[in-house]
Amino acid sequence: MRLKRLDSSHTLERTWAEVQEGLNNVFFHHGMGHKRYIELYTHVYNYCTAVNTPAMMKPPIDGRKDFVGYELYQLVRDYLENFVKNQNIKARKHVDLLDFYAIAWENYSLSTKVLNGMCAYMNRFFKKQAHEAESSFYDIRTDNVFVVTDLALKIWNDHFFCNVSKRLTVMLIDQIQEERKGNQINSSLVKSVINSYITLGSAVSVGEPKPSPEQMLRIYENEFVRHYIEETVRFYKVESGRFLDSNPGINGLKEFLKKAELRLDEEQVRSDRYLHYSSTKKAMKECEKAIIGDRKDVFVQTFVPLLEHSQTADLARMYRLAKRVDQGLTPIRSKFEDFIVTSGLTSMESVGLTPEPKVFVGKILHIYERFSRINQICFDNEFKESLDRAATKFINKNKACEEKTTLCPELVAKYCDSLLKRSNKTIDEPGTEEKFNQIMIVFKYIEDKDVFETHYSRMFANRLIKGTSGSDDAEESILQKLNDICGFEYTAKLNRMWQDINTSKGTTEKFKKALQEEGIELGIDFSVKLLSTGSWPLTKAFSMELPGVLSNSLRVFKEHYDKKNPRRTLAWLCSQSKGEITANYQSKNYVLVASTIQMAVLLLFNNENQLTVAEISRRLAVDSTLMQQVVLVLLKHQLLCLGPYPSLPETEGCDKLPGKEDLLSYNKDFFNKRTKITINVTYKIESHAEDPCYD
Repeated sequence: MRLKRLDSSHTLERTWAEVQEGLNNVFFHHGMGHKRYIELYTHVYNYCTAVNTPAMMKPPIDGRKDFVGYELYQLVRDYLENFVKNQNIKARKHVDLLDFYAIAWENYSLSTKVLNGMCAYMNRFFKKQAHEAESSFYDIRTDNVFVVTDLALKIWNDHFFCNVSKRLTVMLIDQIQEERKGNQINSSLVKSVINSYITLGSAVSVGEPKPSPEQMLRIYENEFVRHYIEETVRFYKVESGRFLDSNPGINGLKEFLKKAELRLDEEQVRSDRYLHYSSTKKAMKECEKAIIGDRKDVFVQTFVPLLEHSQTADLARMYRLAKRVDQGLTPIRSKFEDFIVTSGLTSMESVGLTPEPKVFVGKILHIYERFSRINQICFDNEFKESLDRAATKFINKNKACEEKTTLCPELVAKYCDSLLKRSNKTIDEPGTEEKFNQIMIVFKYIEDKDVFETHYSRMFANRLIKGTSGSDDAEESILQKLNDICGFEYTAKLNRMWQDINTSKGTTEKFKKALQEEGIELGIDFSVKLLSTGSWPLTKAFSMELPGVLSNSLRVFKEHYDKKNPRRTLAWLCSQSKGEITANYQSKNYVLVASTIQMAVLLLFNNENQLTVAEISRRLAVDSTLMQQVVLVLLKHQLLCLGPYPSLPETEGCDKLPGKEDLLSYNKDFFNKRTKITINVTYKIESHAEDPCYD
């Protein structure tokens, strides 16, 4: 059986007649139903499959071979070329090119979309052949064959767009300039035309790889974006200059900031509306440079006056604008730091040369919090490093610290001490923790933190030993904050001191329990603080012979402790010891809060009515110079009198030390309105230098 050979020319003519009629309906807007659309798709499909049979294929000529179905493709291409050329002719006659182009482009885009659907099989057929061409024996040309959508774009670009692109670009920019001036324009029309610039760059032949984003946007970038940016820069440079010339002075500069921010916000919206996302950032950068970058001197002139009057809204606006341009923040960051230093040093002069710790720290915090608030509210905390550097300068280099460079850490340590003492009645109130946080702000900027540690550790030791700390929680809070800032090594001794006190409490409880179990009565309420060697900033200032009631308690404790800790040695720090002693006078009984050496002196008068200073020194084995100081305090409080009783010389307000051979008498007529009297003092013979004391 023989197959009937088809006539290719008849098949092509019949197919094209149907397709051409369909194209006329589509491109000239006569309408097309779905049924007709399917019929045309079928015609293209049948043609492509028919010409692909061996009987219909054309033989190669000189080793070259065309795409199968290329004849129909040529007819479609010719149709599109004629249509687009005709659009170009019409455009020359049209009064408004921009309006004509936008409508023609929209219609063309819709029509080619329908055409592309009709030729979908041919598109796939060509792509398949292009892929096979790489391994074909014959030379199959692929550079002049496109899928229908890309073919339509290439024809539009070659026969219409290239002829009008320069005029179109000028018109587009003119429209956008009108919008910038506040006039109403057809923004959707402008956007549609710009989109055509973007779309036209995507056309490639079936034999070419998919273009990169840069290649796809080459027409858009070269024909529109470059000119758009140039005109944008020119527009805003002129506008900015005119505005500043017309609005001189600080108020004019403030208005310029408002105008600049408004313009940039508008331009951002405009860029997002009209430009491809790949070029919005570049366009905005150039716009920002035109409005802000070339006006940095305005920012410098305005910044300090705004700071002086705390114009936070204007400062925040300036920051937002300056941040947009390269190095825009550099000059105002420097100005901010300089202003804080100058303002801080000037403000610190009000505290005087010998300020109270609370006043000194309070003034620092007032200055710091003012500028910290400005930095957070206005500058998004961007200038924190500048604030830090400035704070370090006005805290450590103020006038009060010029004569004594260690004054700052000393005053901060003293302020901490005042807050942590039991005498601070507000220590348990909610605001105390916030005060500690504020102190740490100041502490962070102290240059010589070792000096702070020296003073703080001495005061800390004093609070712990004398029991004057107001709150364990508060003490621990400060230790933790210091540890967070400076690390464990910085607070190691402080933590050991704190640990010693807590350990001592447990040791004392165990000792008292052991006394109960053994039935031992000391005759006094006795407790011990065990201080580790090298951790406490104390000195073993003097040794002494204690009266029996005191020495017996120490002996019993030492025996108990040595059994538990045979490898440790105790060394008693009498200079740090104190207690309460009951004194019976003719008028009434009193409780005296006294140091150990004071108690020892007074206890001697239980058995003697009068003693010389030298005799007291001999009995207690204490240096007579120290004893003169001890006796002077007792004389001032009139617990003792100078000379034989009942003569009582005037001693109040007298700082003259008694002689070593002066006679002291027990004052039986002592009287005080209070029943509990603190007479404990620190003697000048003591040193605060660290010296080993043994546990």
